[in-house]
Amino acid sequence: MVSRRGFHKLTGAGIAALTLPGKAGRARASAPTPAPLSPAGNERVSLAAVPRGEASGHVASAVRRAAEDATDFAWLSRGDSVLIKPVCNSGNTFPATTDPAALHAMILLLKEKGAGRVLVGDMSGVQFVRFQKDSLTGSTRALMKSAG
Repeated sequence: MVSRRGFHKLTGAGIAALTLPGKAGRARASAPTPAPLSPAGNERVSLAAVPRGEASGHVASAVRRAAEDATDFAWLSRGDSVLIKPVCNSGNTFPATTDPAALHAMILLLKEKGAGRVLVGDMSGVQFVRFQKDSLTGSTRALMKSAG
């Protein structure tokens, strides 16, 4: 199992690899391979893409493909509760926040694989939800509704 910190490191590295400009030409290995995130070293990463504007059915099949490539769901026992943490940092629609079609597809897949209760939770912050010592301004729930 990958720790939360390990997952964030892996995710950050993947995002950086996809977004940072690289040198043209043939890639060369220059750094040693980092230690695996878990003692077993059996982490898998999967990526599936859907052209912008495609129907939600295409999104659902891409989510299924990526999830089933990344895990065999052996970690999920029948009836388990699962928490999905989307990205909801604003009330803006996808791609600024998690695509509701992808979230729905993941919930259905988890249910199909045996999950009992699937919870979706996030806590927006900084710009749209602000915390003071004794109060809170803004609403993650309102942002999620606005984002779809």
